[in-house]
Amino acid sequence: FDLLATTDLLSEGIHFNLSWTSFYDLGVKAVAANVSDIAAMGGTPTALLIALSLPPSTPAGRVDLFYRGVLDAARPFSARLAGGDTTASLPDQGVVVCVTALGEIERGRALTRSGAEPGDLIFVSGTLGDAAGGLELLTHGTRFTPGRYRTEPVKEKPERSLVRKHLHPVPRVALGRALAQGRLASAAIDVSDGLLADLGHIAEESGAAAVVETAKLPVSPALRGVPRLGAKVESLAAAGGEDYELLFTARPEHAGKIERLARKCRVSVAPIGKVGPRRSGTPRVQAVDARGRTIRFEDLGYEHFRTDVRTGR
Repeated sequence: FDLLATTDLLSEGIHFNLSWTSFYDLGVKAVAANVSDIAAMGGTPTALLIALSLPPSTPAGRVDLFYRGVLDAARPFSARLAGGDTTASLPDQGVVVCVTALGEIERGRALTRSGAEPGDLIFVSGTLGDAAGGLELLTHGTRFTPGRYRTEPVKEKPERSLVRKHLHPVPRVALGRALAQGRLASAAIDVSDGLLADLGHIAEESGAAAVVETAKLPVSPALRGVPRLGAKVESLAAAGGEDYELLFTARPEHAGKIERLARKCRVSVAPIGKVGPRRSGTPRVQAVDARGRTIRFEDLGYEHFRTDVRTGR
């Protein structure tokens, strides 16, 4: 087997806001985000290492809630909490969480970002924009506590569904495993920074270009069902981020098998575009409408070291 490893650092005020994120939710999301990276490599998560930095005034009960969220999010994927560290931070630094997820995959089977080739189709799992829609609702006063972490779909009001997607994402481990085992995907990444931004990583590392048809982006009834988000649906789907769906490329002849495998994994997949050759002077990623006209989005997704698109800080 090959060892897989990934690390994420989450800082209060940048990656999460404790005004609407409980310590339980924080534990869930910290684990889910890292397990999603393992899923994007086609691997099986095996262990977690967690470092937690907290203001000295943090009640012990909140720490217990955090680790309850960690364990609840790790359990469906059989990942164990193997260790970590807890330290006190300066009072004005807030909460910082660092998670390292370990995983494994059969030797030579790991999915990477660098294998996309001209002619490949671009696929994405699930629906896009839900998590960003949930964040939009939270920042404008909506409050909802999802309760215990669940990986199966929940029937609930659209607003609650979107908030749940933001606070309790579900990584696509089974689909990633199936794609890797079947050698069906040429490149893969999870949607964390936003569809266009993450597709840009695949295009850059593959030395290729990508065209996305926005009319084909899968959007949930919940996202379309919230009137206040109506004008933003397309931009939330294209650039919202934190959906933790799998974004991958594959040869056209594999499309039928991919759809059948996805059904077995109880997740939808949608072809949303195509990989092409990289040409000088052309963008790595281009979004077009149903008529092939270029669409320019003001925001392409999350970038570190700029004003944060999630908090404005």
